[in-house]
Amino acid sequence: MFNNACMNNVNFELVSMYKQIKNHSKKLIQFLENHKQNYDKKYYYSIRNLNRNEHYKEFSHIKKTTKFIYLNKTCYNELYKVTSKGQFNASIGIKILIFVIKSLF
Repeated sequence: MFNNACMNNVNFELVSMYKQIKNHSKKLIQFLENHKQNYDKKYYYSIRNLNRNEHYKEFSHIKKTTKFIYLNKTCYNELYKVTSKGQFNASIGIKILIFVIKSLF
């Protein structure tokens, strides 16, 4: 196992996700459980549209990370797709929310 590692990626949300999992996994699990309980089509699209909100930049890293994981695991074919403005744009998946939250950690 390595004592030190360096990670770099142009996708800020991906890098932030790794940091949040490392430093705040229990809080992240709580937020993901909330998403799991509220899962339906209307809820999915309301979460997907959050980054179109003018106040999205003020959201905490943990909330952005939770959104990132939730959308990635529940969108069509787990396909990460964004618009030219960087807004997540994948449709909801056709399967029921099946990801196991604790297995992510």
